[in-house]
Amino acid sequence: MALLTLFNRVYKSGQYPAAWRKGTIYPILKAGKDPAFMSSYRSIQLTSCLGKLFEKLVKVRMNYRLESEKLLNSKQSRFRSLKSTEDQVTRITQIIVDGLNDNTGTQRRGKRTVMALIDFSRAFYKVSHMGLLWKMSKMKCPPCLLKTTKAFLSNRQSRVRFEGKTSHYKKFTGGVPQGGVLSPTLFLIFINDISSNLPEGVEVSLFSDDLALLAQNEDLEQASSLLQQGLECIEKWSKKWKMTLNVDKCEVTHFSKWTKEASWRPNVKLLDRRMKYSDSPTFLGVTFDRQLTFRKHVDKIKEKANKRLNVLRCLSGKSWRAGKEDLRIVYLAYIKSAIDYASNAWYTCLDKDSRQKSLKKLGKIISIEIGSTGFSESSAYDRLSNIYARKKPVTKEPKLLAETTLELEKRPVAL
Repeated sequence: MALLTLFNRVYKSGQYPAAWRKGTIYPILKAGKDPAFMSSYRSIQLTSCLGKLFEKLVKVRMNYRLESEKLLNSKQSRFRSLKSTEDQVTRITQIIVDGLNDNTGTQRRGKRTVMALIDFSRAFYKVSHMGLLWKMSKMKCPPCLLKTTKAFLSNRQSRVRFEGKTSHYKKFTGGVPQGGVLSPTLFLIFINDISSNLPEGVEVSLFSDDLALLAQNEDLEQASSLLQQGLECIEKWSKKWKMTLNVDKCEVTHFSKWTKEASWRPNVKLLDRRMKYSDSPTFLGVTFDRQLTFRKHVDKIKEKANKRLNVLRCLSGKSWRAGKEDLRIVYLAYIKSAIDYASNAWYTCLDKDSRQKSLKKLGKIISIEIGSTGFSESSAYDRLSNIYARKKPVTKEPKLLAETTLELEKRPVAL
């Protein structure tokens, strides 16, 4: 009861304990990076456990309101219950497929798609506190929630502990706190209106600050022109809210069934710099290609599965081996998860020969190490075929894939 009384008092008064606003940062060296450079370290911040518990209670209340009143962008899938990267990958694939099969235009040869992948530099650290509070007030958040958020963000202090030495505390005047339970939700609110002024015909996909813009037209130049208008809107938004675009990591690509258009390159600019073109861009872990065959993505899956198979090799030696159930658990958690990722989107886009070759190769990979348990290459192929046969296909008609996958705003709220 004492803890509940404390939390209620903090929430109603907006007086946040100073100890809850302090954190200790531990730099962790990234794999294969040079320890002489600061950029080689990933910073992990530890904050008060009691403060995190309070943040979690506020987050549940905040998320309930945002979801129940449908205040968040329906194209946003990060940090939200029952939503994942696969939602956006499937949605993008569906848009491209619908365009390629749309023969309603004057030339009846399908629509081309030009896609830009946008990257922000240190997005969480660039959030304006005043801008965030203003956006929350526009969403008509309760006064108690506004006061609590303002107190949560104000006078944040952090110190660094490295190799047994600790620095002095330093105050931060911007950004959402790293490691904060409430920080992801606050960032979603801040970036929520990024697509509000996009021109008609430009589609957007959001996963936190990972952004994809798509424009379609029968003519590639017109699609490119429409995409340029969308990029200009993103530029204006980023300048207004002081978010930094990382142009070096931004990419543009196009999708077309016509081989004569393979050498075409879109002339689109971001911050007065021509965007880098990529034949096979990767978005949320899935590698796309111009004709949407996903062959390169399947090759990467095979390579990843082969590497992860080494774990099974260690567990299934000739003189000893783990039990069948243990091997199955490792396979499901470590190998099948990599094979199955976003397969709703890419598998049904493969041609028949590619499907069979992929499944046979994957079946062979799996059966090598666990064949002696009765899981032969043929049975592995059959099981994989049954798994992927149940996948909901990316339709060949100009309609959405499935309500549960694409109509994100219809998902139920989970507390």
